Amino acid sequence: MADRDRYNPQRPAHGTPPVEAPAVDPRIAAEYRRRRSLYLVTTFTVVAVVMAIVMSPLVNGPHAPILVIGLVLVTVGITLTTWRCPACGRLLGKEWQQKYCSYCGVRLTE
Repeated sequence: MADRDRYNPQRPAHGTPPVEAPAVDPRIAAEYRRRRSLYLVTTFTVVAVVMAIVMSPLVNGPHAPILVIGLVLVTVGITLTTWRCPACGRLLGKEWQQKYCSYCGVRLTE
């Protein structure tokens, strides 16, 4: 068993905030905001481009499904590499506005 998987009384249970909420580290908060912005911009841009590809008669040819699949894969790749806790590096989950990391308990926003 890896050390990170062992029980740690200082680490909260998955999905719960720490008992004593520490102050927000400004560097962690700034990095979280940067990552959240990149996540949102990437997602909305890809959705807009996919909608344009699907609705456009000029682009809607034999290569349209390849373009859509490629854009979805790029989005998943960007999400998996950037949507991580700035403190511990684990995935943040499905919510885009989180106050705490559900793994290490670090406070991300106020």
